[in-house]
Amino acid sequence: MQALVDRTADLLNTLAAPDVTAGEVDAALRAHGEIDPVTTAQDVADLRAAAGQLRSVLAADFLD
Repeated sequence: MQALVDRTADLLNTLAAPDVTAGEVDAALRAHGEIDPVTTAQDVADLRAAAGQLRSVLAADFLD
């Protein structure tokens, strides 16, 4: 479970950078065991959108 937490945190932090590149996302994925990830610019845009939503959920004060 800790590995999933670490991977999620690393990806969220990587994707928080406004100028993050596909190569940086691939490096974060490789650091957590992915073999030869192929991330496109569109993937980065989609992942950044999802990361923003997830970040707001994780930072919420209440569960409602």
